[in-house]
Amino acid sequence: MRKYIVYLCLTIGLLSLMVFIKIWVIPFLLWNLFPQNDLISKIYEVMIILFGGCAFLLFTLQGYLGKRVFQFHWSTHFLLHSIVQLPFALHVLFEGLRKSRLMLDWGHVFTEGWYGLLAEPTRLILMAYHGTDVFAIAASFLFLALGRKIEIADEQQLWDQARKRMKVGRV
Repeated sequence: MRKYIVYLCLTIGLLSLMVFIKIWVIPFLLWNLFPQNDLISKIYEVMIILFGGCAFLLFTLQGYLGKRVFQFHWSTHFLLHSIVQLPFALHVLFEGLRKSRLMLDWGHVFTEGWYGLLAEPTRLILMAYHGTDVFAIAASFLFLALGRKIEIADEQQLWDQARKRMKVGRV
C-alpha cells in the first residue's frame, strides 16, 4: 500500500509543480521581463506547447517507473493513472458548480490549469477544440503504455547477451 501512495504523491506532485509553473510563474515572468505586445502571446503559446510535451514525457516516465521501479501490474497502474487524471473530471464538476457560485476560485484555477496542461497544447497543435479533451486523456494513457514498454539496458549488458547468443549457435 505504501508504494501506491508514494507513486501517487510523486506523480501528482510533479504534475502540480508543472501546473503551478504554467499558471503562475511563466505568466509572471513574461509580464515582468518583456513589454506587453503580440510577441509575448506567441511566446506564451510556445511555452504551453512545451509544457504539454513535457507532460507527455512525464507520463512516459510514469509508465517506465510504474513498471520497472514500483513493479505495478498493468491494470493497477492504469487505475492509478486514472486517479491522477481525476482533476479532468473535477474540472467538469467545477464548471457546473461555478454557475451556482459554490466553488472556490483557487480550486477552479488549479483544475483549469491541470486540464489545460494536456488539452491546450493539443488544441494549439491540432487547431481544433472539439474532441481534444478526449484525445489528451487517451494520449496520456497511450504515453503511459509506451513508457511501460521502454527498456533501458547497459551497452555492456547488450554486448554480453549478443556474445552468448553467438556461442550457442556454434558447435
